[in-house]
Amino acid sequence: MSGAGAFARRWVLAGALMTVGATDGVAVARDAPPKPQRPSSVAPVASTVVVRRQTSLEDAFRSSMGRAEGLSESSGVLVVADPTDGLRAAVPAISAALAALSATPARPKVWQTAVLGRAPSAPVDDPAALGPKLGAALATAKRPTLGPDTLGALRTSIGRAKGAGGLVIYLAHARFEDAVDLEGFVEELRKARRTLCVIGPEAAFERAWKDVLPTTQELLDNPGRRTFPDVGTNPFPPEDPKAPWRGGDTAYPPIPYLFSVTSRWDTAFGPPGGPDVAVPSAFGPYGLMRACGLTGGAYVLWGWTAGTGTAFRFDYGRCNLFPPDLRARTEILDDVRRRPLAFALLRAWDALALAGIVDHTAPIQGTVGRPMAEVPGLRFWLSGVFDSARDRDDSVASARASLGELDGVLIALGEALRAAGDPKDDVDRRYRADADLLQQALEAIRFRTHEYILWSSSLQAKAWRVKRSKSPYVEDELWIEGGDDDDPARVRPRQGVVVQSPADAERLLASRRAFLERYRGTPFGAVVARNDVYTWKIDTIDLTLTGPVGGGRSPSGRGASDGPAAPPAGSGSTGTPGPTTGK
Repeated sequence: MSGAGAFARRWVLAGALMTVGATDGVAVARDAPPKPQRPSSVAPVASTVVVRRQTSLEDAFRSSMGRAEGLSESSGVLVVADPTDGLRAAVPAISAALAALSATPARPKVWQTAVLGRAPSAPVDDPAALGPKLGAALATAKRPTLGPDTLGALRTSIGRAKGAGGLVIYLAHARFEDAVDLEGFVEELRKARRTLCVIGPEAAFERAWKDVLPTTQELLDNPGRRTFPDVGTNPFPPEDPKAPWRGGDTAYPPIPYLFSVTSRWDTAFGPPGGPDVAVPSAFGPYGLMRACGLTGGAYVLWGWTAGTGTAFRFDYGRCNLFPPDLRARTEILDDVRRRPLAFALLRAWDALALAGIVDHTAPIQGTVGRPMAEVPGLRFWLSGVFDSARDRDDSVASARASLGELDGVLIALGEALRAAGDPKDDVDRRYRADADLLQQALEAIRFRTHEYILWSSSLQAKAWRVKRSKSPYVEDELWIEGGDDDDPARVRPRQGVVVQSPADAERLLASRRAFLERYRGTPFGAVVARNDVYTWKIDTIDLTLTGPVGGGRSPSGRGASDGPAAPPAGSGSTGTPGPTTGK
C-alpha cells in the first residue's frame, strides 16, 4: 500500500477512534461519561486574572487585596501557605509584606493564617501579627502528611475561617497544578462570599512541570509501572482525589508533547548535561486561575525559589492574544466537536499515536475524556546503522511509510486551518496557535525523515562488501541550530551543511520564519525557536561508496550562524517557577 493510501486508512481509523474507541495496537481505556458539573457562570478571561511583573511581595499582597470587592472591618482575611522549604525561607519577606498592610485604610480586622490542610490560627486584628504565627506553624508542619488533593486541603483550611466573607490568599509553591472538584470548590467560596487570590508559580505550557507519565528512566527504575501512584492521567471527570490530574495553563493538553525520540522534536529544554524543563506559559495553572477569576480574585505570578532553568523572554501583550480557555472542563469537552480545529487536532493526535510518531495517546475520545497512555513499541524509529543492504532497504521502507503518515496529517491539518477561517474568539485563536505549533513540529520531523530516506538510499551495495570494523551508517547532522532567541531573522542553516532535498529545506526555512514572525515572544515561539533541525550525513568511511540521490546542496538561507545568543539573565520567565517580568 502506498504511503498516502496507508495514511488515508489510518486517518479514517483515527476518526473512528474518536468515536468508538477502535485502536490499531494502542491500548485506550474507555471511561463512563463525565459526571454532570455545574459550570459557574461566564468563564473568566485568563489575561485579566493573571497579574505579572510584581517585584515585591508587598506589591503581590496589595494586588490581591485590591481584587476583593466589599472588604470591610468585619471581613476576614485568611493567608494559607504551602508547607515547603521555599515558603519557610520566605517567612521574613512575607512578614514584612503583611506588616505593610497594617496602614491600609478601612482594612479588615479579622486576620488568620493557616498551613495548607490545617485549621487556621486564632484571629488577630493586625496583619503585622500574622508573620510570627505563620513562621511558627510552618516550622512544625510536615508536608508528607498531606495527600495529593490541593483543593481538598484548601477547603479544610478555608472551612474554619472567621469573618463575614472576605479574602483567601493562598501562597502556592509545590502544590498548584491539580484541581479536583473545581466547580464545587468555587461554589463553596461564592456561598461564603470569599474571594480567592493566589500568589504562586507560573504554570508550565500545556503540560505539568513534571510529566504525568513516567519517563523511560523512571520505567526502567520501576519495572511494571505505567503511571505514578498519586498522579491521574485523565484531565476530565470522573476524578480521583487520591490521584488527581496535574496540568499546566490549559484544561487539557490540546496537542501531543512527547514525540518519538528519533524525531528529535522536544517540548522541554535545559542546559547541556542538566535536566530538561518544560516551557513556562506566562499564565497560572488552569484550575486555580478559574477559581480566582470566578470569585473576583487574581493569580499573581511569583516564584518562591530562584529559577535555575533556561531564561525565557515573553512579550506579555502577545501572550495575551492566545490565552488559555478557562471555561469549565465539561463545557470545553462538550464544545470540542463544534470547534473544527480542536477536533482536527485530536484526530491528528490519534493518527500520530497509531503511527508511533508520538509517545502517548490523546486525553479525549469523541466527547469523553480518557486516560492518556503510553504508546507501546517503536513504530517510528530512524536507525542509521545498517547490518546489510537489505536491513537498509527495510529501514528506508519503514521510513517511507512514516513519511506518508506525516504527509497525510500535514495535509489534513492544512485543510482544517483553511476551512476554519479567521478565529471568532479567544478559544479559536488558541486552537489556531496550537495547530500552527503542531504543524511546525511535523514539518521538522518530516524534513528529517525525508532526508533520512535520501541519505540512506545513497549507500550502494558495495559499501557492505568493504572490510571494516563497523557496519555502514548515516548519522545526524545539525542543520538549523535552535536557541533562546526567537527572532525569525536568526533562522538560518549552518554553513556548509548539505541537504538532499533543497526544495524541502527552503520550504521549512520559510515556514519557520513565518511562524516566529507571528508567535515570537510567546511560549509557542519559544518551543519552535529552541528546537534544532537535523538532516543526515554519510559516515566518512562510506563517502566514496554512495550513489546520486538528488540535488544535494546547502540552501541559501541567510548566511552562516554560530547559534543565537541567550537573552540577559533574569530578563523574563524562567524554566523553573520564579518571578516573571516580561516586557
